[in-house]
Amino acid sequence: MVDIDFLEEKIGKKLKGKPTLVDIWAQWCGPCLYLSPYIDEIHKKYEDKLNIVRVNTEEGPGREIFMHYAQPLGVNGIPFILFFDKDGNLKEHVLGAYIEKIQETADKIVSASG
Repeated sequence: MVDIDFLEEKIGKKLKGKPTLVDIWAQWCGPCLYLSPYIDEIHKKYEDKLNIVRVNTEEGPGREIFMHYAQPLGVNGIPFILFFDKDGNLKEHVLGAYIEKIQETADKIVSASG
């Protein structure tokens, strides 16, 4: 099972307790840059109810984090959005800048957390 423990370890931040959206991106990725303001909107909407973590594949442990989550899911591109529930279990992922799907999934994961 894929969970949030590896991410918490790599970024040095506790995320369990609230659902989490992880945006895996890179500066050279046009769709990633296009998606960024929409991720900001989700953050504003759910500021106290949803963790937002942005992972740049070109900085720090970004590549390692990407590979850790992408490989088991057969993903080989970005933007790659992960959704974890409040217990840290991976519930869904979205590959690509599918704004409506990302927003719907964020809404669903926040409402499921109570």
